[in-house]
Amino acid sequence: MKTIHIFASLVLLLVVLFLSNCQKNETFVVEGRITDFYSDHPVQNVKIELLYNSLNNGTFSNRYLNIAEAETDENGIFKLEFDYVSAVNYNIRATRSGYFQGIFVYQRDDWALNETNIVNERMLGQSSLEINLTNNNFNNQYLLRLSEHSLGCESCCNSGSYVFNSFSDTTVVCNVYSNQTIGYELIDTEAGEVAKKTGSIFIKPGNNVLNFNLLD
Repeated sequence: MKTIHIFASLVLLLVVLFLSNCQKNETFVVEGRITDFYSDHPVQNVKIELLYNSLNNGTFSNRYLNIAEAETDENGIFKLEFDYVSAVNYNIRATRSGYFQGIFVYQRDDWALNETNIVNERMLGQSSLEINLTNNNFNNQYLLRLSEHSLGCESCCNSGSYVFNSFSDTTVVCNVYSNQTIGYELIDTEAGEVAKKTGSIFIKPGNNVLNFNLLD
């Protein structure tokens, strides 16, 4: 009886170890770093949410479920650990005040079980540009051209021409991505390219102001 009891205990121990190893092999580890798109500096205090689109019996749902969360440290680094689920794909959602929300999609085959999977993504800073132009010249019209910037942003400042008519006090406010340099050209339509004024402005987080005072 004692031999049987010992044998049963050994079998039970082997089963526990087997199940423990299986559970370990069913775990994903995802480590990553979030940086600013233009400056490449780390972005801290970013809320990281891992969502997945579930796959059950060959069908998938349009609903995304939250499976893990983390926050980036002062180096922009985060770590996620989660158990295996049957998923079509994964979404990493990155959220922080002052930045546009980032949604980064990964397919289920992009990550391997029982390994550290590395993901590095960039976020776009959210800023605004206020353009103030005072034109006291009665007969002069001005064109303001901004260099190409904030690519892909439909709500951002126009990279084409802004027209300022004679004797006007005009303010234009629009969105831009932060941590980039935007060049400009201000052209007097009467004098043409000869009297063109050029310069640039570095876009800091928050509101940025560009003033032009054109006096008689």
